[in-house]
This record gives sequence, structure tokens and C-alpha cells, in this order.
Amino acid sequence: MESVNPKPGDVFGKLTLLAIGSQRKENGHYELVCVCRCDCGEQIGVARYQLAKRTMCFTCAEAERRRKIATHGLHSQPGYYSWIKINCRCLDPNDTAFARYGGRGITVCERWHRENPDGLKNFLADMGPKPGSKFSVDRIDNSRGYEPTNCRWASPKTQQNNRRNNIQITIDGVTKPVSVWATEAGIKRAALLSRYQSGTRGADLLTPTQKAGPRLVTVNGETKQLHEWAAISGVSANAIRLRLDNGTPPEIAIAAKSDRSKRVDGQMKNQTRSDSNMLTASGKTQCVAAWARETGLSEGALRYRIRMGWKPEDVIGKGSNKEPLTINGETKSIGEWAAISGLSRDTITKRIKKGLTNDQLIAAPMKGKPWSMR
Repeated sequence: MESVNPKPGDVFGKLTLLAIGSQRKENGHYELVCVCRCDCGEQIGVARYQLAKRTMCFTCAEAERRRKIATHGLHSQPGYYSWIKINCRCLDPNDTAFARYGGRGITVCERWHRENPDGLKNFLADMGPKPGSKFSVDRIDNSRGYEPTNCRWASPKTQQNNRRNNIQITIDGVTKPVSVWATEAGIKRAALLSRYQSGTRGADLLTPTQKAGPRLVTVNGETKQLHEWAAISGVSANAIRLRLDNGTPPEIAIAAKSDRSKRVDGQMKNQTRSDSNMLTASGKTQCVAAWARETGLSEGALRYRIRMGWKPEDVIGKGSNKEPLTINGETKSIGEWAAISGLSRDTITKRIKKGLTNDQLIAAPMKGKPWSMR
């Protein structure tokens, strides 16, 4: 009750005016003071200008403040903030997660609703104690809302497996996420997902991955694993593997780089960096450098032909060194003419294929004036 001229008996909230007096302040001025009694029985003095604002004594005001702060006394419960979050994400449009929950129709049941005075108590009673700080509320069916029959406490891993964007696979009538099937089958998730995306279905998806056995290498009739030869020869297993993959014979593949030559089956084979570029032609296998010495061609020319995809016999030009070529009445092999003219055998061969005259075959070409075709 508000009154311009309060009088004894007037009521202001919980305060009843008993009498009006005056008191002198520190500055020497006097102010009107109203003596009031609170409903709790305590008597207090209230300044006249504060009478309309004060509705109770200090003791009752503090009790009211505490009551507003703790209406249920469950703020310290571990599940309290989980209850707050599920209500905010479903009911508060300003919440950052509202679009993924309330915005797409996910609701909170009336029993757990924040407008229900017993909502928190019901939530804690239905869900039970929170198992740990990392656990959170998980909806078993992501298309339904938050309700006792559809919610559980779940660990981060369980939550991850229950995401609505997970790939669900059905095998023998049982549907589970990819990661769950992979864990149960003892295979990698990536392997299972790759099989599924390639069209494999059913129990074939869970077939254990077969691991490749150790690689065996036979040298001079003795068979050992790759790492055993590496320990014996001092060459790393990776180096031996690369040499074998490039077609190097096992006897040469296990040879140390420091050995410039090594006798294998009574023959001398150079152990250089070119060992990894082996060439087999006419039933014979040897390195490019050896073919170059035998054919009279440069090593670079042979490597170029290999890169261009020539057949092995064409690379070494089998027998072409001895094919006769007559120029100005003199007959020699192409290799001999190449040595005399200073041109490569390959250049002379190309000129023959172009149909140039004999004089032009061994003549040095002039810059800017290519040979004309006849």
C-alpha cells in the first residue's frame, strides 16, 4: 500500500506502520522515520522516503533472495547442467545448437520441461546419477525428442557411433554403425568402409584382412627371408626389395654397393648404380652399361630407348651393327661408319629410315637446314 501521508496501521508488503517519528542525521538535519513491524515479528525503522520501496525486514529479504536463487536445491547435482542444455537447445532460439535440435523439431517432454517446477527432479529420477564428467545425454532414436524412454547416459564413443550422419550397415538383420562392426570383427574401419563402398554386402564385409607373408628370396639355392639377407649382406631390406622389384637378379640385389664387381655363377657383373636398370634381350639379362659396351651404343641412347618403350631387341639393335652399308664404294657396318663419322649409330639408322642418300647418312647436318626427303 502506498500513501502520501502514511498513518499508523497502514500496511506496506510485510510491514505494518506502527508510528512516525523523527531523528537527527549527522549533518544536523532531521528526517521522518517510520517504525514498522514485519510479519515475522521484527521491528525496524524505515526512512519516510523509503517506505514505499521497503516491503519487509532485512532478515526476510535475505531469505527471499536465497529462495529465488535455489528453488529446488539441486544445482550441485552432476546432471543439472545436462538438463539445462537439453532445454536450451530445444527451446531457446538464441542457443547456438537450436538449429540442430529445436529448429528441426526435437522437443523436451513435459515431464522434463523447464516450465515444470519438478522438471529437474523428474529428469534426475528418470535418468539416474550421471556416471562421469565425460558422459552426456544421448537420444537412442535421433528422430525423437528428449523423453525417458529415448534417453540414456552415454560416453563420447557411444555418442559418436549414434550420430545421425553415420553409415549404418545391416548384416543378417542386425544394423550397426561401420565403426561398431569394424571393432567387433577386428578389422580397420577404413577397410570395412572401402569394401562397403565397392559394393560388398553381407558377411563378406567382416572377412578378416589377410596379411601378406614374409618375402622369400633364393640365392644360389639358399632361401631366406628378406630381412635375413639384409642382415647377412649389410644392405637394407628396402634397398633389396627395390632392386628385386626393378628386375635385378637376386644374386646382384643382395650385393653391397661398395663391391664394384662380384662374381656370380662364374661371371663378372659390375655392381654400380645402373644395376637397378637391368635389360633382358635374346634370353640374356645384364645391366644397361654392359649392353652399351657390347653393342657399341652409348648408355644414354639405350636408356632413352627404354624410356620410349622400345622392345628389348630393338633397344640393343640386335645384329644391326653388322649389317653392311656401302658408301662411295666402301662397305662397312653401321657401327664402323658411326665410329668413322663421329655420329651415333642411332642417328645413322634414323637417316636410313628417312631415305637419305648414302652421302647424307654420314655427313654432319648443317644448322637450320634439315635433310630433305627423297
